Amino acid sequence: MRAGLIPWSHLRRITVSTVFYEAIFEHFPILKEHTAYRNFFWYLCFGAYFDHESKRLLLCAEILAELTGKSVANFPAEEFLWRFSNDVIPLAWSDSWWPGHRCRQLAKLKLGNFQEILNAEYKKQWHEAGRVYLNGEKFSAAKAQHIRANDRKAAQELLGQCEDARFIQKYLNNLPPHLFSRNVENNYRAAVQYAFETLRGPQLHQQLRILKQIESQPQPFYFASSNGNSVRLFTRESIPNLQGDVRKIITQSWLDADLRASQLAICSWVWGVEPVMEFIRCNNVWNYLCSYLDIPKEKMRNVKPVLKDAVYSLCYGMKERHIRGYLTDTFRNFDIAEKSCEFVTEPHLQLLLQARERQIAKITEAGGDKTCYGKALTLREGFAARHILAQIAQAWEMKIIFPAFRLATEYPDDFKIMLYQFDGFSVHFTRRANEWKERLKLIVDKQAEDLGIPTWLEWDYSNPLQEEFTFAAYP
Repeated sequence: MRAGLIPWSHLRRITVSTVFYEAIFEHFPILKEHTAYRNFFWYLCFGAYFDHESKRLLLCAEILAELTGKSVANFPAEEFLWRFSNDVIPLAWSDSWWPGHRCRQLAKLKLGNFQEILNAEYKKQWHEAGRVYLNGEKFSAAKAQHIRANDRKAAQELLGQCEDARFIQKYLNNLPPHLFSRNVENNYRAAVQYAFETLRGPQLHQQLRILKQIESQPQPFYFASSNGNSVRLFTRESIPNLQGDVRKIITQSWLDADLRASQLAICSWVWGVEPVMEFIRCNNVWNYLCSYLDIPKEKMRNVKPVLKDAVYSLCYGMKERHIRGYLTDTFRNFDIAEKSCEFVTEPHLQLLLQARERQIAKITEAGGDKTCYGKALTLREGFAARHILAQIAQAWEMKIIFPAFRLATEYPDDFKIMLYQFDGFSVHFTRRANEWKERLKLIVDKQAEDLGIPTWLEWDYSNPLQEEFTFAAYP
């Protein structure tokens, strides 16, 4: 079970319209008196704990026990799901496995006519009628501020694993909340409408639930990995957790910057794969792969994130047959010709794959390695060589972009970095935007150049409502 799953505490911050709140009990009277059913129903509507691959809502015993106020020891999770299906609404679920853990996933939620009411709530159709929290208490600015303070405090209890991470964490967790509230207020409905128009199935439901969490508490707060391995900072059910196209709509007044093919560049540099480094310097990797695999132009937007996942899975230890299976299933869903074999045999990726195997053997023989921040990473149960490869690359990634955050603290009146996204960030400019865009690019590019890593910062001017992504040219 992942550390830090606290579904009910996160549901407490959700607000809904009074119209929706009353409709719940009209359609499902049993929820008035049955607290466990009621809490679980809120989770089915607005919970945001998903399986990474399937995007389906998790129904783990730990989650169900907390929602029903029971101890997880010997909690009859399947029995509870069957009773809820019989007494409230029909559910269908499936099983999946994490290392050492079994976790059910929501396969289907049959709400019938009530689905239209839930959809209207996602769209804020009755927002002006007044809002209440899920326990029935009336919304107030004071309560919202208290919830925000508690979220910030909880995030700060898991401090970053290196000095740079703690610096970034402190900066982000102390940004002015009104900058987030204003963006969400202006763009929430547009983001929801975009999701309804472009997404389907579990992917749609995932984005709607995250958007509802953001609507109730717009500001993200960053916390470190609970196991202490990664230097990365994380958020839950917040703007950074949205998929990129939906996120861009809700943050329309901000501008994104990303490191070009950062993880690929870092791995090829750390592992000394010079041909791949030179290839990255001279080519847009994702455009090249789309062309190499004969991806139709109109489907490139959907396929590029898939190719990124596949490349990084290759970097960090996924077996070739699993990468091929992932691509086969995804290409089939997009109605694209089977090209998974061509992917894993592409010459540059083959060089990277061979280098990966050498690195895994080296780490295995040594019993571990360390990050650029001096953090020792030792092999142990549940923490394999491939995990160490990922943590080392992630540390270099943070080191490359860190100068941007240092600059942001020096000029708070000119711009603010609003979101941290591992290989990049989103910026709110107050004045002299063009000057600061250039300066941020220069300072990050110099850091990468000084290290010798073949990546650089690109400003992303894409619009999800337009056909193609466009980037600032590399000088």
